[in-house]
Amino acid sequence: MLRHYIIQAVRSFWRFRVTTLVNLAGLVLALVCFITTYLVMEDLTRSDIHFPKIERTYVVTQELWSSPSERMIPAFPTSAPPTAKYLRADFPALEAVARAMPVGVMGAATDDRKISASVAGVDADFLKIFDFEFKAGDPRTALSSTHSAILTEQTAERLFGRLDVVGRRMVIQNRIEVTVTAVIGTIAAPTHMGDDEGRLLRFNVLVPINLLPELNTSAGIGVPVLPDLDAWGLDTYFTYLLFPANGSLTPEQVRAGFPAFVDRRVPKDQLGSVFDLVPLSRIKVSMYDAVLSNNSSLSLMTTIFLLDALILGIACLNYANLAVAIATTRAKEVGMRKILGASRLHLVRQYLVEAALLGGVAIAIVLIGTTLAIAPLNGALGTSVQLSALLRPGIWALIAGLIAAVALIGGAYPALVLSRVCQCIESSAIWRTRLPGRVL
Repeated sequence: MLRHYIIQAVRSFWRFRVTTLVNLAGLVLALVCFITTYLVMEDLTRSDIHFPKIERTYVVTQELWSSPSERMIPAFPTSAPPTAKYLRADFPALEAVARAMPVGVMGAATDDRKISASVAGVDADFLKIFDFEFKAGDPRTALSSTHSAILTEQTAERLFGRLDVVGRRMVIQNRIEVTVTAVIGTIAAPTHMGDDEGRLLRFNVLVPINLLPELNTSAGIGVPVLPDLDAWGLDTYFTYLLFPANGSLTPEQVRAGFPAFVDRRVPKDQLGSVFDLVPLSRIKVSMYDAVLSNNSSLSLMTTIFLLDALILGIACLNYANLAVAIATTRAKEVGMRKILGASRLHLVRQYLVEAALLGGVAIAIVLIGTTLAIAPLNGALGTSVQLSALLRPGIWALIAGLIAAVALIGGAYPALVLSRVCQCIESSAIWRTRLPGRVL
């Protein structure tokens, strides 16, 4: 019986092939948009989750106000140079406080090789917060000297041709000599840092933050960056806080203490500051939220959800409308089947099989379309969505559930309504069609 249903469904698709293709295309495009944005948002909200201390790590955000009613800079996940110093003093229970600042692409050279490297300056506590995979060197002492440098394994290979390079010397900007103290492995995605384009903290060479005044950096517009400058209007540093594992200090307590912190530490003659905290896993989302906040009160997540819901809703309505349009042309077919002995249950099964087959084809096309869309989206948005994400059971359940819901809703009309058509009315319609001019 199932074989018969499938054959009839294929015949029906072929009979209404143009309408079926239009219907399928609209559904597939909407679902590809929905699934890809779901994967992108999941990537944006799971940044650096592979680090063991991720649940206790937060990033400081800072708003800058020129007056109580005029905000100049929204709440980007960056803050002023002295923020870390004073937070460390005012909240001594914090396990670690560290700043990081990308300072751009610079020349890095050894005796016989020269490359362009992305350099970032970090505080020593940075290595207490992030447990990198050290291929060589000791994380406890890797940033103890001002003229030290940590390389990624790819950079070590490019500069020296091997990984055992601790103690070797290199020159930055053709004038500043540093000693390699450690080599770290590739940082797993999803992450906000590393050497890939689009990373918020882009680097393949880490140097102590105290070395920055010696560098002419692109971040400082060609002039030295002064990490100890007491300027609260320069919100250019990522400031990471590691909360204690025993819960003696919580993010809520620090948030509650920020107003008093501002009154105590920020001079009245400087721009007004409003501080907050975001979990490290949401640092990329907070960056987009800050950009959107100038033009909208909606967050990135809410905006994407509403757009996805609108696209999917339009696709569902289009699918249902076309399914109903096709179904209304099949009233004679339903009547003839009833005359030949088909029960209502048989008709319901027939239309549900058609909806299921169309949904199965849609699943295959959606997976192919999503796979093809991942790479361009990663390049455009700086995300790191992996193809392996499509292998997770939750994604399959989401795709199957969406398509099943849409297909079944679209098939509900012919399955449940047309199957109730009165056969006497349909047989009368058939005879009128065959014998024009005669009324029976």
